[in-house]
Amino acid sequence: MEEKEHEYTKVVNQKCQDCGKPLSILCNESAQIVAVRCPECFQTFLISTIEVEQLQSYLKKNGWVESPCERKEVIRMLSPKGYITMIPAIKDLIDFVEYTEHVLTSIAVYEGKAFDDVLSEVLKEER
Repeated sequence: MEEKEHEYTKVVNQKCQDCGKPLSILCNESAQIVAVRCPECFQTFLISTIEVEQLQSYLKKNGWVESPCERKEVIRMLSPKGYITMIPAIKDLIDFVEYTEHVLTSIAVYEGKAFDDVLSEVLKEER
């Protein structure tokens, strides 16, 4: 019998941008963030719905530039202050959600923003 990963929810000290209520972070058994949800206004932001182009667009809009990279499965991005991050080049990567979570966390730390703020801003970018 196949074991199914269980999900759990953790309420965090971050507030929803729309209604100001505390957000819940939905994680899987491995503590990997899979979504951020507002229990009040029911907005849910799923990491798996992010497109590579949205990540690129968000970073470029904030002054990041693409930098040469030999690895075809990632795109190397350089911040205005010289910070480097690698974003997935294709959505077919087996660890796309985990990798994207790591990238979003890094961007949030770099920009001094909350994880959910970066996630929701990236999801607002054109596809």
